[in-house]
Amino acid sequence: MGRIIFTLLLAVVLSIGQITHSAWADKIVFACLFDGQAHSDICMINSDGSNLRRLTESPKSKAWPTWSPDKKTIVFGHTNKLWLMDADGNNLRVLKEDVSFDLRTAWSPDGSKIAYGVIFAINIIDIDTKEERLLKLPQNMVRIKEVAWSPDGRQLAFAADADLPTRDIYVVNTDYVRNEEGIGLRQLTQHPGEDRTPTWSPDGKQIAFYSTRNETGGIFFMDADGSNITELTNDGEKTPSWSPDGKQIAVHVFPGPPQIGAEGIAVGPIPGKPHIRVMDADGRNSEFIAVGHSPSWQSTFPSLAVQPVEKLTLTWGQIKSD
Repeated sequence: MGRIIFTLLLAVVLSIGQITHSAWADKIVFACLFDGQAHSDICMINSDGSNLRRLTESPKSKAWPTWSPDKKTIVFGHTNKLWLMDADGNNLRVLKEDVSFDLRTAWSPDGSKIAYGVIFAINIIDIDTKEERLLKLPQNMVRIKEVAWSPDGRQLAFAADADLPTRDIYVVNTDYVRNEEGIGLRQLTQHPGEDRTPTWSPDGKQIAFYSTRNETGGIFFMDADGSNITELTNDGEKTPSWSPDGKQIAVHVFPGPPQIGAEGIAVGPIPGKPHIRVMDADGRNSEFIAVGHSPSWQSTFPSLAVQPVEKLTLTWGQIKSD
């Protein structure tokens, strides 16, 4: 009887955890733009375009909001600082001062660290202790601003201008010891145009990125080793972010005519301002959801993927039968 009660309580706890994560799994944070406003704030929206929430409001721009793996915290850049806030916009605090506010950061899979690019290196900062560790890179690598942590925690993908004026995508080991084998640095792309904003698929098998290797620029996929580069879009789409299940992609792109809703809030594209679109991972069913840029959707880490209700029911059925 005791074992049955324990397993029942365990099943309930797991179910609550999955329901909580499911409630957040379909939300996207992004740098939002409102009609008549020159600066960007941080907003949250459902992936179907419903329930837009404004999380910050100040006269200076905020950039590159990024979810923590547990979807409880958002990091973003503002006034040359890295900031943290709770998912509801409360508990605002500074993580790091004197950094470029216009850079994309990356959370470690366990949520304990944040990585971001600096000159000739990637800096990794511990959230709790604020201790920092530099992954030093070759001296020809500058402007490292776009970092993405692999789902297994072993690599960081990033874009760098190693051969100006081009920008290519590289990966480096996160816990290397410099020796005769080097630092695990590998170049994944090499093209006369720009390749940037890499982001790992939730299963770690693919990397989506922006490239100008076509005439208009767009989103491309490649395998995690840099092979099998394929075009997804060709209409100038940028900053891809995968859905938690890997079936969709959020991007930003510059739009057509606007649609302004109640209280002056833009519900359609604004000319000259980027907007967020969500599409299937094969490029079909692209839908406008908000005015803004730099979407962050998934946490990239499969251990936090939402389990279907059917799987939870099956799990409880197995517990009960035992």
